[in-house]
Amino acid sequence: MSSVGLNFEDVREPQIRCRRPVPCQLSPDELELLQAIADGETYPSVAMTKGRHLETIKKRAQKLCSKLGADKMTHAIAIGFRKGLIS
Repeated sequence: MSSVGLNFEDVREPQIRCRRPVPCQLSPDELELLQAIADGETYPSVAMTKGRHLETIKKRAQKLCSKLGADKMTHAIAIGFRKGLIS
């Protein structure tokens, strides 16, 4: 009689897929922006503090979200906390 069923050696753990390989390398400016937004600052206030154009800050935010595999900044902040990139 042949055994029909599940062989537990063939069962694999589900894999979480990230958009980018981990760990990612954020620049010091990107880390600073991530921390500032996590602290409740807005893009305009960061732009004013850094002496940069608002569009520059927005593009930097998009780039860091992409590096972290996040859809939006709130997701990037959560990832940053989980990875210990920000406090």
